[in-house]
Amino acid sequence: MKVCWAIAGVIAALLAAAPAHAASTPWGGAERVQRALFSAQEELIVGTDARAVHSVRRARAAYRGVLRSSLRRQAPEADRALRRALRVAERAARRGDGRALAAARGEVRAAELAGAYAVTLAAAGRGDAATTRSWLLLRDFRTATRFTRPGADATDAVARLARGKLAPAAARLAIAKDLLDAYQARQRELLKDADSAREKGFGTGEAEAATQAAGYWEILAPRFRQDRTRSKSNSQVSRRTTAGD
Repeated sequence: MKVCWAIAGVIAALLAAAPAHAASTPWGGAERVQRALFSAQEELIVGTDARAVHSVRRARAAYRGVLRSSLRRQAPEADRALRRALRVAERAARRGDGRALAAARGEVRAAELAGAYAVTLAAAGRGDAATTRSWLLLRDFRTATRFTRPGADATDAVARLARGKLAPAAARLAIAKDLLDAYQARQRELLKDADSAREKGFGTGEAEAATQAAGYWEILAPRFRQDRTRSKSNSQVSRRTTAGD
């Protein structure tokens, strides 16, 4: 009997610790923020504005711990965007503006992912596999179809980095490519979702998808600018070479 009680106690302790552990991780903190904002959206539909405001305040309180401290230190632009969107969400909830609240939630999600992208690459670049693995869980995936599969290259790169089989610079490059491919695919999907929602008259769905897609562009834009600059430079070299011939 004592053994049974001891086992039960261990199980209870593990179950109690699981949510606390999740909250102490970047992905756990981000998930708590998103759940609270979703609750606020529900309250505007089936509850009251006051309860929606309370849910947004829970989201603001959930933005803490390693998620907040790391973004403030390593991705300050994402931190500012996230905090600004949370303030906008509270004002929208107070007015009962579901469309503005949905847009703010999309902006919060994009800011979380932009910050995670920066922190993940920084950790990989310095060879910190444990931190890279933890932050890589806060990401988005392209939708799997019969012709495509969710990217696993980043996960494989982290595993090889941890075993010393991949140099930090190479791991960072592999992770960046996997994430950028996923976000480009997801941006296209979100833009289609926004168009579909607009055609159906779903203003909140359109606002959330469009705002999140715009936030994804902030992640993708530096790489596009880099590729464009490289392409322009190569074109100029080619023209000079041709003129010389």
